[in-house]
Amino acid sequence: MNDKSLNKLLVIFIVFFIILSSNSISVFATQIEESTLEVQSEHVMTLIDELPIDLDILFELDNFTKFEAMLDQIESGSSFWPIRPFGTFFGHGHIEGLPRMDLNPYRLHVDIRAPIDCTLEGFLARNGSIDLINGVECVMDCVFMLDIGNECSLLLDHIEMLKTVVDRIGTAGNLSLTKGELIGFTQTVYDKSIADFAYWYRGIEIPPYNAFTPKLQGKVDVLYNFLYERAKLNGKYPRANMINDMFIHKDDEFWGNWVYKSGPYDSYIEEGEWPGHHDFGLYTFLNREFTTPETYWKNVFNTDYNLTDDLLGLGGNIHTTSTTPGYYAVGIGHILLVEGDNTSGIIELRHQYDSSTSSDYGKFEIIANSSSVIGDELQVEFFPTLGEAQIGFTANVSTYERIYTQTIDDIVLPPLPTTTTPLPTNEGTIFIYPTILSAIIIAIINRKKKKSQQ
Repeated sequence: MNDKSLNKLLVIFIVFFIILSSNSISVFATQIEESTLEVQSEHVMTLIDELPIDLDILFELDNFTKFEAMLDQIESGSSFWPIRPFGTFFGHGHIEGLPRMDLNPYRLHVDIRAPIDCTLEGFLARNGSIDLINGVECVMDCVFMLDIGNECSLLLDHIEMLKTVVDRIGTAGNLSLTKGELIGFTQTVYDKSIADFAYWYRGIEIPPYNAFTPKLQGKVDVLYNFLYERAKLNGKYPRANMINDMFIHKDDEFWGNWVYKSGPYDSYIEEGEWPGHHDFGLYTFLNREFTTPETYWKNVFNTDYNLTDDLLGLGGNIHTTSTTPGYYAVGIGHILLVEGDNTSGIIELRHQYDSSTSSDYGKFEIIANSSSVIGDELQVEFFPTLGEAQIGFTANVSTYERIYTQTIDDIVLPPLPTTTTPLPTNEGTIFIYPTILSAIIIAIINRKKKKSQQ
């Protein structure tokens, strides 16, 4: 069998695989949809059955060569996934634990469409510049929220929004959109593009996946499994589950998300401004118990080495250089405890590269709150040498407070509708088909790779 025939066979397998899985899931989903009127609940979550970006385009299903290249990049360590969790150690620039997801097509200026009938409830154009995208005037780098009913909202960020849509907002003061209506395009990043996607239920952000219909969940599961399997082979993805722990704080310990509260940099923060926008504003210390062992077993800075027991976690500040006088930026590294315990002591932030290793040292002390873990405070200061850290805090020591990321446990999600009809006897196929077919496809891919290497 030649490469061209093999490519066609693989595309057929993938499409058949998704259709078969979706049909199995749709049997169950139909029973749920038919019984929604039987639910007696004060609140009902609005489910969506499509993403703002077409799944076939998002995963390059129309071109198997590109699909395979995308998987190869993930196996090689790329953090650019078509669907990926949101956080500091997956996509730099955000704290760990946010429940939203990135949608990252491997092509430029992909359509963003309303995934459901909705009403625009919030809009911001970051710079207001206008440019031509796909021959259409667009307002660049917009963020907006869509009201989809039942106190549920969708957020889309980093969107090149159609100027005609923005003009309609200005004229009417609000905007109704119908399912499938073009809103804009994804924002370009090098040779790919991005869009942030979030779901809000009764004022609390939850993972969008929880608001997918069972049929859409099944499709996404099937496709995401290909990414996850390649991430397992790579071994340096700390957080690779579709939904990761949002609450990563540990009581009376330095582990967690922290935002600047007070210290020598107060004057740099404008009134009402969130301190996290500054280079000194945020620290994340992620304990290994909140990571994904299947995809995180190698040293992320030097994949020639596996993780060792003395590496307790991963963390630091995303900034490697500082624009704030007196602030020592440290970037991200593996965490080792040098002195003391998780309440007070010195940690080493170890940065390892292909041929060298460097470290920064953080002296820290927890100011515990007896009533709530969220009330804890952290005094911390980093130094370039262990000796300086051992001398003690200087005038540059700062106090940080925990960032409370709300979790699904904070609200009572409406139950899935009950049904008086028994579940189908072949419900196991929901899981069996993806498992069998993905194994077949992965085997074919591996065979092709081995053949190309011969």
